Amino acid sequence: MHDLEARLSALETHIESLERGARRWRRVALVLGSVLVSTFVLAASALNSDTIKVRKLEIVDGAGKVVMLADTTEGAGRLSLWSSSGANVARLGANEHGGDFIMWNAQGRVVGSLYATQEGARIEANAADGKGSAALDAATGLTQIALTDADNKPIVRAASEPTGGVLQVIASSGQPAASIGSRVGGGFIVVQNQAGSEVASMLVREDGTGKLMLADGKQANVLLETGADGGGALQLLHATRVIAGIGGTAAGGLLNLIGPEGRPVVILGQASNAPGGALLIRDKAGVRVAHVGIDPDGYGEMAVYGEGATRKKALNARDE
Repeated sequence: MHDLEARLSALETHIESLERGARRWRRVALVLGSVLVSTFVLAASALNSDTIKVRKLEIVDGAGKVVMLADTTEGAGRLSLWSSSGANVARLGANEHGGDFIMWNAQGRVVGSLYATQEGARIEANAADGKGSAALDAATGLTQIALTDADNKPIVRAASEPTGGVLQVIASSGQPAASIGSRVGGGFIVVQNQAGSEVASMLVREDGTGKLMLADGKQANVLLETGADGGGALQLLHATRVIAGIGGTAAGGLLNLIGPEGRPVVILGQASNAPGGALLIRDKAGVRVAHVGIDPDGYGEMAVYGEGATRKKALNARDE
């Protein structure tokens, strides 16, 4: 009888213990449920809000590798992309002047970029091996395209300037070898030697007339020009001194050969005082010593002169 009572008492105590444990678990379950419900409510509220704030956002592939990262650097935003091979291939960010974009190839070499500068913007395209590039710069008052060779030396430049556009081909010395462009009045072409000195040029002057120049790299040797009246002139020079000139106007053509003193010694062309041509020879002082031409009556004549241009001997067609 006492054994039965003892077992019943022990069973009652065990049941009460189980009930107390069950009550504790129910309280814990209620707390966890409340926390989960609150979490889901807060998450749903965040997703439905207008703003989501995070310090870093990573997008991963099926294997857990990061393929896109949005974060900050030095207080500015940055977005980076990775390829399937794990190479960082692109980045969109900001610099002190504005935005920038950089693109790498699979080997990690920069092959393209676009970024803001203090003056405007710059676009660069680079060869895969880094040997050779093309760049476009845009700034206030200036836009230019530049190409480089395998040694990254400039070889071609095209730019806009205040007076117009210009295209330059650069020599290995770094000096422009040839330029073509526009200026006030019209276009121009300039050819330079390795030292950068001008050896040939063709241009339109401000009055609309043309000019062609050939030089030895130090001074002009040949000048060919057109005149506003429709004529033209050709000059040969030596050490900046004109030694020969050919000109043409509505009145006719004229040839001048210049002596060492800078005075014409031979003049050939349209006579100013008779119908037809004339040949005049002068000494180094510019004094006439011989003349072949047409007299006022239209007859041909030849004459030689003495000291002081005094007429000495003459042959005239009327004397036959």
